[in-house]
Amino acid sequence: MGALRPSRFWWLRRPKYLAIFLRELSSLFILAYVLFYLQILSQLRTGDNSFVSQLGTPPYLFLSSLMVAFSLYHSITWFILLPKVQPIRLGNFVLKEKSALLLNILILLAASLFLASLVYGVQIRTTSG
Repeated sequence: MGALRPSRFWWLRRPKYLAIFLRELSSLFILAYVLFYLQILSQLRTGDNSFVSQLGTPPYLFLSSLMVAFSLYHSITWFILLPKVQPIRLGNFVLKEKSALLLNILILLAASLFLASLVYGVQIRTTSG
């Protein structure tokens, strides 16, 4: 008697398995997102607008929306998982999962605002007496 072979679709049996599978699959969309924008930057640098001029068309808008959705899904699930995988320790004190999640999100927002200020040229003005 041979052993029973598991189904190829075992990951569809439970929503938790499907969520894990989608998170892993989302990495491919993040790779596509990076390659997509590297192509845009390359063409903007060389002055060739053949690719950039098509970005407003429905197929590219759909593809971009799909890549953003999977990137957000990946990021959100990672930030939820991160405190469980790598607890934040401050000396002998360990942050609770919700506090660690909040801290990670605040760090992400601060880093995003900093990068946005670099990209969009927002200047912080100081007055000297």
